[in-house]
Amino acid sequence: MQYRIQGSITLALLVTLTFGMLGMGPCGPLVVVSDGESIQDAVDAAAPGTRILVRPGTYTAPAGANAVVTVMKDDITLIGSRNAVIDATGVDYGVSVGDRSAGCLVDTVSNFKIRGFTFQNAENSGVLLSNVAGYEMTGGTYLDNE
Repeated sequence: MQYRIQGSITLALLVTLTFGMLGMGPCGPLVVVSDGESIQDAVDAAAPGTRILVRPGTYTAPAGANAVVTVMKDDITLIGSRNAVIDATGVDYGVSVGDRSAGCLVDTVSNFKIRGFTFQNAENSGVLLSNVAGYEMTGGTYLDNE
């Protein structure tokens, strides 16, 4: 009996480690964005439940965008240190979440989380939440946003 319990524990540990190495698990998939890559591309490709880890670097808006990152999906988590800089020079927002045009009392995104980051130089706001049901913002630094 003792052998079977140890075998079950070993199997559970192996499964946990395997999913952890694949970037999957109870928290959803993990996508890593490095300096020079696009956070927006990672968001666009993400499924609900995805955690996007942004490595230190400076991230700017794609051509023609009004934000460095626009999130229109449920259950997305953006994670970055203060050395992951969202530089919104020349655009309205660092991160825009939800759809402002949907009108009042219409939830367009739910369960958005953002942890860390430095948001700087936005013409309007470092982070804009519009029609978002349930959000969490922690540990950010905001510099020179209008």
